[in-house]
Amino acid sequence: MERQLRMLGWFWATYSLSYILFLILAIGGLLGNQHMGQLLFKFLLYGLLLICGIGLAKGKTWPRIPAILLSFFNLLNIPIGTVLGLYSIWVLLRARAALGSGM
Repeated sequence: MERQLRMLGWFWATYSLSYILFLILAIGGLLGNQHMGQLLFKFLLYGLLLICGIGLAKGKTWPRIPAILLSFFNLLNIPIGTVLGLYSIWVLLRARAALGSGM
């Protein structure tokens, strides 16, 4: 289970970092546009995903609850975000159940 959590952390870190880089490249075309609020929200969301991903990759326990919540937001980002969100929810809820049962 610990191996899956670390792998999930690396998936999240890689995915969110690539998305942040894409957003940085997209800023040039959106400066002064009405979509700036949406862009800032995505920076915040994917910044939190990056922080949680690094925490999970290092084996920390604190990012598990925020990661579950962020996974639900990630379900809306079709197709890669949906797959990663579903996998994240599955792994994180199984890890939480394993912690609760003393495994």
